Amino acid sequence: MAEKRQPRTSRTRQYTSEQDILAVGASRKRRLRRIGSESERKPLPVITPRPRREQDEYQPSRAHREKRITKASAKLAGMPPVMARGGMESMAARKPRRGQPKRRFDISLGSLVADAPGAEVRLPALPRLHISWRVLSGAIVLMMLASLFMLWQSPSFRISDVQAVGLQRLTVADLSTSLAVLGDSIFLVDGKELEQNLQVLFPELKDIDVQVSLPGTMTINATERQPVLAWTQDDTELWIDADGVSFLPRGNPTSTLVRVKAQSAPPGSLLVQPEADSTSLPGLVLPLAPQLRLTPEMVSTILALNSVAPPDTLVVYSADHGLGWNDKQHGWKVFFGTETQDIDQKLLMYQALAAKLDAEGIQAALISVEYLHAPYYRMER
Repeated sequence: MAEKRQPRTSRTRQYTSEQDILAVGASRKRRLRRIGSESERKPLPVITPRPRREQDEYQPSRAHREKRITKASAKLAGMPPVMARGGMESMAARKPRRGQPKRRFDISLGSLVADAPGAEVRLPALPRLHISWRVLSGAIVLMMLASLFMLWQSPSFRISDVQAVGLQRLTVADLSTSLAVLGDSIFLVDGKELEQNLQVLFPELKDIDVQVSLPGTMTINATERQPVLAWTQDDTELWIDADGVSFLPRGNPTSTLVRVKAQSAPPGSLLVQPEADSTSLPGLVLPLAPQLRLTPEMVSTILALNSVAPPDTLVVYSADHGLGWNDKQHGWKVFFGTETQDIDQKLLMYQALAAKLDAEGIQAALISVEYLHAPYYRMER
């Protein structure tokens, strides 16, 4: 069987320059001369070279462009819409990240191996570490939190020792037990608040100063008041200093106290039983002393009267007659009022009146020389 002849396809050649076009025209003329005269053939068309465009050489037709658009739309039908700002030129491809360069360490073996000069050993390469600022900031924050936790929980920052300076009758145990600050964090201790609490708990202290130092030590600097009177009223004894401040008896006084037995509080003084506040004084374990405040003038009057009284005499106070004492020799009470301006004359008046009563055999119960120009005595109490 004869082979089936393939259909002849037209071969197209693309001419790119003007010389190519002129060469094709000359070859066609030579071929026409061989075939026949030039007059029997149709004249060849003049081919005018078209200038090449600077843009793409291939310009698709409108139908072809619509077909491509239709195919692309079909592929993107199931994809979500994508919005791009700017042209396609601005959407540059992301370059892959390169790995961190590694450090290389070579150790020379020239001093160890004599037969191989210049020999080296390469150690395993280590990558260069690059720590970002975010990681560094996070590490600093974690370190600060850990430091705060250690400061809060460390025994070095908790009060473990209480020291006191300036105490005579009181002890450190009295102060630390009443405040109950052992084991507390030094960051929670308020020195001003502790000073106020000590002033309420221990009125015999003045010039109180509380200092907290490391490691866990609290130091209390204070001055104790020196009592001069032992005031007894309603079966309660209080010590009173020269300023008239009263406090509970603790320890041993440095000097002999003038004992006073009072039926009531003198004018200008106040006797109040303070109430403890559990919120401001959480460590209160001692009863608060009744707050009796005498005037400094009243304290001076009692001391002056005791200086002229017989030895071992108990000074008494009455709201009606003032200050006096119990005369054990005669068995009566004598009162001189609350002022000591004329104490010497009042004492002479009392001695003269006592001698007259002894001479007449009169046993009085009370003698008053409060008013120098109007002394009197009473037979009954």
